[in-house]
Amino acid sequence: MSKETHHTLRAIQNLAGEDLDGTSDVQIRGEFIEDGFDPDAEASRIAASIDGVVAAFMRAHTASAKREATSRRSLIPMVRPTLEKIRALIERACASEPALAASYRKGSKQSEADLETMYDDLVALGKIDPSDVYD
Repeated sequence: MSKETHHTLRAIQNLAGEDLDGTSDVQIRGEFIEDGFDPDAEASRIAASIDGVVAAFMRAHTASAKREATSRRSLIPMVRPTLEKIRALIERACASEPALAASYRKGSKQSEADLETMYDDLVALGKIDPSDVYD
């Protein structure tokens, strides 16, 4: 769509909105009846259509979230390397990206669980390649 077409459509939308804003509910209902439509039936049809769109969006969003969670889970290694190897891999990742170093603190105060979680997170983020375990 060209910029000019987009601008024209925007102007039409604005005019239609102004016209709608200036029309009372009674007038709109009268126009519906005059055009041969049942306002209540149209309102029900539109509500059902909106419900369908919202439901489809929610299903798609949920499916996407499930795929995302599943893909993240599959990146986390089932068998971790030794703690010494985890420390070395984390230190190497922090050396290559200094922004990561703030969360590591040279491994001095982290528990084993902290180190394992950080390793899993860095693998999931792609900062550590799980195949590096075998180097």
